[in-house]
Amino acid sequence: MLKTNSKQLRQNIRNYIVANYDGPDAGYENAPERNADFSEIAKFLLDNFRKEKSHDISRYIERDVFIDWCQGLPSILDTCYY
Repeated sequence: MLKTNSKQLRQNIRNYIVANYDGPDAGYENAPERNADFSEIAKFLLDNFRKEKSHDISRYIERDVFIDWCQGLPSILDTCYY
């Protein structure tokens, strides 16, 4: 079992995000390609999340709104295991 602050766990999460990112196929404009590096994909995901949930972010904690967004199964990222 990995600790939540271990480097290996962080790398596993990054690999999962890159492998399950679906921006270009989901029809998002200006989406980075599937083979882009993690920083580009992560920035695009965060920007997209903030656009879609901007009305909730101002009233709730952003982390809680992000959890809600992931539970809604966004088409840009496969979060079915969430």
